[in-house]
Amino acid sequence: MLHLPVASKPLALVTPTAATPCYLAPVSISKTGGTGGAGSRGRAPTTKRELRGDLVGSRLFERSFSTQRGLESGRAVTAAAASAGEGKSGGADRGSSGDMDSTKRPAKMQTVIEHVALFSMAPDMAEEAEGDMLSHLYSLQYHYPHLLAISLGRIVAKRPVGFSHALVARFPSRPALEGFLAHPALAAAMDQFVTPACTDTLSLSYEAQVEADIESVFRRGDSFERGLEHVVLLRAKPAAEGDKQQAMVDALCALPLAIGPDILVQLTAGANFAADTAKGFTHGLVARCPSEEALDAYNKHPSHRQVLRQHVLPFSETLLAVDFQVDPVGREERV
Repeated sequence: MLHLPVASKPLALVTPTAATPCYLAPVSISKTGGTGGAGSRGRAPTTKRELRGDLVGSRLFERSFSTQRGLESGRAVTAAAASAGEGKSGGADRGSSGDMDSTKRPAKMQTVIEHVALFSMAPDMAEEAEGDMLSHLYSLQYHYPHLLAISLGRIVAKRPVGFSHALVARFPSRPALEGFLAHPALAAAMDQFVTPACTDTLSLSYEAQVEADIESVFRRGDSFERGLEHVVLLRAKPAAEGDKQQAMVDALCALPLAIGPDILVQLTAGANFAADTAKGFTHGLVARCPSEEALDAYNKHPSHRQVLRQHVLPFSETLLAVDFQVDPVGREERV
């Protein structure tokens, strides 16, 4: 929950203002921009346990991503970690010949924690205050090594939602998220730049599954360089049974396969485990679309509409959806 820990007050969510594009913060600033990953330095893991634990935290990925050789090395480590048992896997085992067609095997999956925070910035705040807030939140990746990916920006207000800015951060585990929320750098950013500028906040966190490859885990590479982040928070009806809620999450998570990467680069969804900062919202969804046209196509896609009709709307009491643009920091001026 980007229940961004504030040193003295709870994180306040920014109130949405006019519909304007926002600037997104990639986890690592590079020539290509886009969201990236950050990890922790240290010796290479020597056991399966260490390998699994360091999959998302290892600085190896960040250090070597800029070279093709490094990228291949990172992919090899990711594959090794997946084989060691991290996350859930629906893949079939290789036969004795070891030459099973990889295109017929479901992808190995990696468990991650998604943290979503919404902010309501005071309407009379100067643009400089907005820039300071976003910049300091973005820079937290340099203070906390286990933050895998981060994106943030001004909400493109196609509908009144009560929030002006959004942040999406990814972590390898719940302990990593807890460490981030307790970090002094976050407390300082909250006290100095967020709390003074914002009148309200909301955050939630959920566990999700992504493909166990470097681009998917760290949200890096050409597919993640730019586009729109589509964030949905929903409050399940009290009468909705647990199996119905899980069926909803499963149906949402199956949409990327049904719709395709040209429209839906990645989608995660799950049940919130941070009720104290979520204002009653029980589930979250984060989807990355490569363009505004792709986002429109996603919203209108028959598979998406069918999931809404059958699994989401019948069991949901409230839905809140926001979008913000993902553009490399420093590559374009904010409007």
